[in-house]
Amino acid sequence: MHVTLHKHRQLSSSLHEFTFTCSEDFQFTAGQYIELSIPTIKDSRWFTIASSPDQSDITIVTRIPQDTPSTFKQHLLDLSRSEELHVSQPMGAFVLPKIMQTHVTLVAGGIGITPFLSMAHWLLHTEVARPLRVIHAVHSEDDLQFNALFEQAGIDYLPVVTAASAAWGGERGALTAEMVEGLGQPDSLYYISGPENFVQHMQQDLESLGINDQKIIVDEFQGYSSI
Repeated sequence: MHVTLHKHRQLSSSLHEFTFTCSEDFQFTAGQYIELSIPTIKDSRWFTIASSPDQSDITIVTRIPQDTPSTFKQHLLDLSRSEELHVSQPMGAFVLPKIMQTHVTLVAGGIGITPFLSMAHWLLHTEVARPLRVIHAVHSEDDLQFNALFEQAGIDYLPVVTAASAAWGGERGALTAEMVEGLGQPDSLYYISGPENFVQHMQQDLESLGINDQKIIVDEFQGYSSI
């Protein structure tokens, strides 16, 4: 399917939101991802869809370093509204469980928040309340751009800032598996999303605390080395 740029917003010093208009109807489930290809440079990347399945446009949120953007992401920044990109069919099973009453602890490292944005948008649209808690580990307060969305969707949202400023009044330091388990429930599922190292270490640490690996669902973001 072909898409064209509809809107680009810079959310913070490094976070960018791109919304694309689709050439045809596009259906997906909140939490899934797509491959976005730029034919003119013959390159592609994987992105989780951050928008709601009820919306006709597709939105992605990505981190773009100010000093060293990749060729692909620099092209995104320079993208004209007339240039056509290609989007694959949606993929992935990192979606909420069908049983509505299931408690889910959603753990995001940095840009790993994107699948949870789609879920929040969808719940807000459907006006459905589910027992969810989002724990978001970020480097600085600059990365906290989505508090209002989770609040509007009725989702408990706890940010944890690694390099917090003196003015930050919330949780600070490195997010640990002990903190995550303490905020979960005995019957909770744990969804972990973010850079590979973050996801792998969090999964291993949760399992070492006695959490059954069948209760841990992961989504690793390749190409990101840290939160």
